[in-house]
Amino acid sequence: MSDVSLRQLEYLTAVARQGSVTAAARDLFVSQSAVSTALAELESTLGITLFVRSQKGMRLTTSGQRAIAAADNVLAGLDQFRESARQEREQIEGTLTIGCYATIAPILLPRVIAEFSRRHPHVQLSFVEAAHERLLDDLLNTRIDLAITYDYKLASVRTTTGVTALPLRSDPPYVLAPVGGAVSAKERPSLADLAVEPLILFDLPPGESTSWACSPGPD
Repeated sequence: MSDVSLRQLEYLTAVARQGSVTAAARDLFVSQSAVSTALAELESTLGITLFVRSQKGMRLTTSGQRAIAAADNVLAGLDQFRESARQEREQIEGTLTIGCYATIAPILLPRVIAEFSRRHPHVQLSFVEAAHERLLDDLLNTRIDLAITYDYKLASVRTTTGVTALPLRSDPPYVLAPVGGAVSAKERPSLADLAVEPLILFDLPPGESTSWACSPGPD
């Protein structure tokens, strides 16, 4: 006995649904002869008559009704199998460790966590907050999977290690100065204006090692 094909089952259900070979062929975008041949081969393989054929169309026999129920189960199982495979292809799962510069973390991470968790609920996130140099070291030694930090000394890292750096956002710098001071009196203070002022710098690189190379700028 020949094997029953999925195409034969699809043609069977189409004819049962449409009530005629002509309508089923039109619905399937195939020729009438292809549908008729598939049904004839299926009946021969199963050894039963699936339809009563008349000028009014095609009517399922009792055996045909049982065959349709079985065919529907097979096709539904195939659809479920395909959907499961699609989800396997698209679903990301596992553990992702993200390193983030300490001052960026409270601003950026809450939004990143919420959106990423919504898109990839099967990924377990863990985080490391550290200074710039520590993040680069952790990244190069695979203790973290990615690092979110400032674009500071990244050119040399990319060149020597092949690490890829992608810009996420660009934020303008701001100067906070007391009202009435020399800096606040200027509309656009230059670096030269700031260099002579006492500054409060963050105690992590690059903040703690910031050196000023100032040239006279426009007032």
